[in-house]
Amino acid sequence: HESRMFKEAPEWHAKAFPCPQESRHDPQFAPVPPYLPDTPELRQQVATYYDAVSAIDQQIGERLRWLDENGMRDNTVVILLSDHGRGLPREKRWCYDAGIHLPLIIRWPRELAAGSVADQLVAWVDIAPTILSLAGVPVPDHYQGQIFLGENKAPERRYVFAGRDRMDEVFDKQRCARDRKFHYIRNDAPGLPWAQRQGYMEQQPVMPVARKLHAEGKLSGDEAVFFAKAKPPEELYDAEADPDCLHNLAGDPAYADHLARLRGAVEGILAKHGDMGETDESVWIEKGVVTDRLQEYRDRLSREPLLPPEQQIGPDPIPTTLEDARPWLRDG
Repeated sequence: HESRMFKEAPEWHAKAFPCPQESRHDPQFAPVPPYLPDTPELRQQVATYYDAVSAIDQQIGERLRWLDENGMRDNTVVILLSDHGRGLPREKRWCYDAGIHLPLIIRWPRELAAGSVADQLVAWVDIAPTILSLAGVPVPDHYQGQIFLGENKAPERRYVFAGRDRMDEVFDKQRCARDRKFHYIRNDAPGLPWAQRQGYMEQQPVMPVARKLHAEGKLSGDEAVFFAKAKPPEELYDAEADPDCLHNLAGDPAYADHLARLRGAVEGILAKHGDMGETDESVWIEKGVVTDRLQEYRDRLSREPLLPPEQQIGPDPIPTTLEDARPWLRDG
């Protein structure tokens, strides 16, 4: 969990989330992504993240041994996945490869060969219908996912989709499509920067350091991308050649056909299923579809300390709803 990186690792190593000494990681060897500044704070965060992965690995081993000890190994399908990317800026909460290209490991005795690898595209909406199918339960018609394992397996997907909307008190709106090679993002609020101040994210040790470095003009190139004042309306990346999603090809005529194809895929899936993000949350609140948290978010913004003026990126006050953000939307 992201919060495991907020403080020094020893606080939790030996308690509820143990990581044996021999499984811990040295920050000096931490792989630093090119879109974040290489600082001691970030290296410690990354090392702590890998410590957490080691701790999870220990816990998974305990669960698998429990299945063995209770004679349930051969009639149990084990699915391991994560809900989002690593809890770092420009990873978790964002539609780049680091945020949505997630682990999926499945053990299905007698059906899947150990160590085999499949490269098909799988969306997390596919998990529920697949589990129901394997259990012999009819899949409801309104499910958007498809079955990717077993005798009822559907034809492989051409695309998977993702999106970003509210992140706690911060409003944003992105829609994303990915095929095997290309990664497309439509920014519906391009006037809003990536690095809006979000209270939860600001607890990461790297954030105040990175903001200060940016304000002092000490970030350049890929390290400075996250702190730009606005986003492009569209982004297109060759995810095979550029998995960090740093070289935007949306303006390159050589990739115009791929841009149009993935743009059309996003428009098609939204036309088929609808897009609740097109309607202000106040409407959904009034209809009883979502819980009213807007005042809580506004109170939170008013209580949190403002960034120093030289570090402020984007509008202040930060827009809380779709209506607040109208001036920064594509049609605004």
